[in-house]
Amino acid sequence: MFVTHDNEELLAEIDEDIFEFGENYKVAVWIRIVESQHIITNYDFISEERPIDYSKECGADEHIEILKLRTVKEFLIRQSGLK
Repeated sequence: MFVTHDNEELLAEIDEDIFEFGENYKVAVWIRIVESQHIITNYDFISEERPIDYSKECGADEHIEILKLRTVKEFLIRQSGLK
């Protein structure tokens, strides 16, 4: 079974970020495992001033990966069932 997830807001945000920073800009991506599938739930910019505390920011069924904005967008499109 393929799990879809509503990503309308994230897709709108990522289009703006790609326009501003470029598709190769790397971001931290929150990924949750649902029925053995990876589901992106959020992403954020990586900042030395505001580092991500992985132990506090991830739930038991989540992890964070560093990905390019282009890769995140492609994943979100598939995840939405749009492609």
